[in-house]
Amino acid sequence: MKKSLLLLASCFAFIAGANATVRTVNAGITGYPNPGQYSSVSAAITAANAGDTLMIAGSTPYDVAGLTVSKQLVFIGAGYNPQNVDRLTTIISGAVTLNASSNGSVFMGIVFNSQIITTAALSNITFKRCYLINGFSTNYNVTSLMMTECVVNNQINIYGTFTASNFKNNVFIGDLGAGGYKLQLSGTCSNDTVDHNTFINGKNGSPTGSTYASNSGFMRSTNTIITNNIFYNLPPFSSTILPYCTGNYFNNNICYRSGTTMPTMPQAGNFGSGNINNSDPMFTTIFSSSTNLFLDFNNDNIRPASGSPCLSTSTDGTNIGATGGRYPVYLSTNTVLTGEPPVPSVRAFNITSSTVVAPGTPINVTVRAKKIN
Repeated sequence: MKKSLLLLASCFAFIAGANATVRTVNAGITGYPNPGQYSSVSAAITAANAGDTLMIAGSTPYDVAGLTVSKQLVFIGAGYNPQNVDRLTTIISGAVTLNASSNGSVFMGIVFNSQIITTAALSNITFKRCYLINGFSTNYNVTSLMMTECVVNNQINIYGTFTASNFKNNVFIGDLGAGGYKLQLSGTCSNDTVDHNTFINGKNGSPTGSTYASNSGFMRSTNTIITNNIFYNLPPFSSTILPYCTGNYFNNNICYRSGTTMPTMPQAGNFGSGNINNSDPMFTTIFSSSTNLFLDFNNDNIRPASGSPCLSTSTDGTNIGATGGRYPVYLSTNTVLTGEPPVPSVRAFNITSSTVVAPGTPINVTVRAKKIN
């Protein structure tokens, strides 16, 4: 494990700036030593300078008490379902607080087990291939937020002004119950895009709310460009909250719930064309597990199957939903959602010489790595 982490850090060093430092974090697990420079993310943040990169190994959950990001940093984890040697996920267990000094930070391949909160306006924050189990909430203004290829459970709530931001190729999952929704963009919105996402509600088409109208993709949104998305088992907006969702442009989206007629897009007060209403997106596999209320990352396959109306019909000629567009949520031809970050990943590691050698004696090592796009 030590060698794998350090090799990844070396492979990634060329991406970091000339004056930036790559710092390794590993809390270890039973039976393994701690090979990282730091055993907690918060300790690495304290030691880091703005612009540094923190390589966070899959391990036991980090920072149960929570942490505050107070510098512009790059955080790179192993993914939420990594396919590398040890298959350990990078989980930050406690709440993550972003303050004004965190602007410009990047988070990749990390599982956030608690909610992400803020204490100041945010700008140029990027989440890529992360799993946000308890969503994200802020009362402050947000500018140039980029969220791509993430899996989001619970809700995204932005109550301040939301400007020049993008949600692209994310999978919004979960059965949120009565009054549930995935995105609430309550403040004034401008130049924002929600493109090539897949919104999935409930298990087998049975949300826990009393009616399907109590669950929706959006709670509030204005003047937002909403294109090439799939809304499965839930409408984009519910009839009960429609007055809060106006001036949006709906283009080339699809919505479907078995046995229910969904409202026609664009709904009253909104604009757009090319939407596909009440048509099954025909996922290859959906809700394969009898116990998992959301998605089984290893067995569910949300690529459109043959004959799907989503195949190659988006405005850019790719698939509608998270499997198309510029940032498809699947890596290459994988049928598994991994969240692995775009850095080299060790797939095999073998010490071919004796494991006990005298000081100064060379050790023969064979390493097989894979470039993650």
